[in-house]
Amino acid sequence: MFNQFTPFRVHAPQTEPLFARFKYFLLALVFCSAANTAWASPLAPFPGDSTISATICANGSYLFNGQLIQTEGVYTALLEASDGSDSTVTLVLDVLPLLSGTITAAICADESYSFNGAQYTQSGTYTATLPGSNGCDSIATLKLTVYP
Repeated sequence: MFNQFTPFRVHAPQTEPLFARFKYFLLALVFCSAANTAWASPLAPFPGDSTISATICANGSYLFNGQLIQTEGVYTALLEASDGSDSTVTLVLDVLPLLSGTITAAICADESYSFNGAQYTQSGTYTATLPGSNGCDSIATLKLTVYP
């Protein structure tokens, strides 16, 4: 495992042009929306000092330099390039909030209430996880009261 205090050597032929080395870095940056987790590969050849801007949802994490990060902020890793020079990679991580809302409703005993594609006829609290407008999960809650 790598950490911010353990620089590692990346291996890339020095004869490659800068763009060719940078495309490997871009290929190593993967975002997995299902898990709300993003990874930056520590094996990519970074072209000198670089800044990565990333955004995750509040229930997600970002793997950077061997650490899973869940808190918004600026993080720095010192890496050793294939030519022996140092490269600084800076991560600027933004965390989007999870959206939520509550609906309070009341119906009579002979009625039903439609919520998230289902019909409810009993008092209770019901929840649904929906895609939010910011791309993160949205939690909708229904508090339903059924009167006799």
